Amino acid sequence: MLPMFALFCITATVVHFAPMQAFPPPGWVDPAMYIGYFLDYQNLLIKFGQNYHSARLPFVLPGSFLYAVFTPRIAGELLVILFSSLAIAGVYGLVAKYHGRGPAFFICCWLALNPLWVATMARGYVDGPAMSFVLLALAVMASAAGTRTYRFIAAGALIALGAATHPITVLLAGCGVLALLVMSWRSWRDAAITILTLGIGFVLALAALGLVSLAFGGKFLFILADQPAITRSLNGFGSNYQYAWSDWVPMNYRVLGPVFALIVAGATILYTRRLGGIPQITWLGLALLLGPLAFLLYWDLVIGGAALQSSFYTGYLLPGQAFILAGAASAATRLRPGETPARWTAIILTLSGGALLAIYLAPSLWGIEASVAQFRYKWLFLLASLALLLVGLFAFRWRLALAGLGLLFILLAVINSDTRRIFRPAGAPDFGDYLSATARISSFVKGLGLGERRLLFWFNRESYSDSNPHLAFWTSYSLRFATMNLRLNYWDSLISAWQWDRSHLGAMMPRFDTTERSVLQALPVQTSIAILCRDAHECDAGRDKLEELGYRPQLRGLTPVAEPGTSAFFIRVYDLDGFRP
Repeated sequence: MLPMFALFCITATVVHFAPMQAFPPPGWVDPAMYIGYFLDYQNLLIKFGQNYHSARLPFVLPGSFLYAVFTPRIAGELLVILFSSLAIAGVYGLVAKYHGRGPAFFICCWLALNPLWVATMARGYVDGPAMSFVLLALAVMASAAGTRTYRFIAAGALIALGAATHPITVLLAGCGVLALLVMSWRSWRDAAITILTLGIGFVLALAALGLVSLAFGGKFLFILADQPAITRSLNGFGSNYQYAWSDWVPMNYRVLGPVFALIVAGATILYTRRLGGIPQITWLGLALLLGPLAFLLYWDLVIGGAALQSSFYTGYLLPGQAFILAGAASAATRLRPGETPARWTAIILTLSGGALLAIYLAPSLWGIEASVAQFRYKWLFLLASLALLLVGLFAFRWRLALAGLGLLFILLAVINSDTRRIFRPAGAPDFGDYLSATARISSFVKGLGLGERRLLFWFNRESYSDSNPHLAFWTSYSLRFATMNLRLNYWDSLISAWQWDRSHLGAMMPRFDTTERSVLQALPVQTSIAILCRDAHECDAGRDKLEELGYRPQLRGLTPVAEPGTSAFFIRVYDLDGFRP
């Protein structure tokens, strides 16, 4: 229990104290939708019905509970710590079972300090929590504690929680279960019983979640609540978000992680097969890396998607990389049978100290990376570093080369381009301040007593966009959809707490385009418009435009929003009852 407690403390310390963001960045839509459900799940479920986001019960319900008990900032951090700790507990259990505590603690520290892993957990998507359930399920399945049947039922239930959080984890779990079955093969009969027992736990957990869904007013078959979204995805809707590979691959060094991991796995297999067998955890790592990688490639290249260019989806490749590195750590133990706990302590401290140094020096490392214009030179340098570390580890048996190997993967994460907003260097805003602002506005809206009224938000997006390039890097997000490029900011995240496009009247206030004008004319009788503005003049312009169109807006409520660390603005809510054009 002591190693597990130590890992929990490391995870909590990184989330709370390291110069990294523990909350979703401004401009992101989907994470803000989940925040909306955390803040007001029951009312939003009634107003919008059960959909793609509200049906993620294993993620949404714990979040709703924590947000009801604690302040939003504390609740947000606790949610990240909870799911990251569950995942790391699963990784520790698996590696410790096959290769002992030294390699297990080493790789768990690597995972807890990896900025890509922190990003997977802290940016508000469901992918990290979904993986947590699966990793814990695999650890329970591989454990020797308790009755085997009950253990497998529990593992199946955890896999169901992962699948209900994100269906893609069925693939991750399937690869892991298959690898564990092969690693501990007994017979076909035993394998069939194992799968049947896992299936029983899976079905029981889904049925229990279905009953919970019914209790909240949702559907028993909640995983099919938003079938149009599933159909769109299978029809290649994600291709609308695609960039050309040359536009995103060279500067996103996270794509080298799976390649480097496969090279490490090959080196581990080559150098350990003569020492009495290949580390079992290496096979598990290969299964958990190659299965999701093949699926993501198929999704992007055949179905039509943008999974690999999305850093939150490539988070599914991190567990495989972790187990492959754990296999290398195990190989290092066998190459030097006399390794003592003190030597493992030196390796782990070197890894942890180097990782923290890289995190604190992230802006300087970005500057060094940017100073080399040709990407091929940077990639060659990283490949050469990998080769030297592998030679040092396996040919010369330098134990600190193992720490260097882990740090090379950390370096890829630090200099990676599309996850840099996970850091919080000097001068960068704290994204937790935006979360607090959203929570305040949610309370304000709930206090208006809107009841069955339709609520739409209207604003001028450019008005809240930072003109300072440094601030704009942190507070805005570029979203490509088909031929459009939208520069989203916090106001987009704010209205996403009310389902974004389903509560979006327009982003060019006081102007309307043709589509927005049609939406306005088709509004139900009981409608309220929330105007977001930087000053009173801007709010007045929006109200005057409504009056010019023949409406008689009646002020229901207004409040300033001046959360420390954010740009102040106002929100006015008008009822559009009475005369209409």
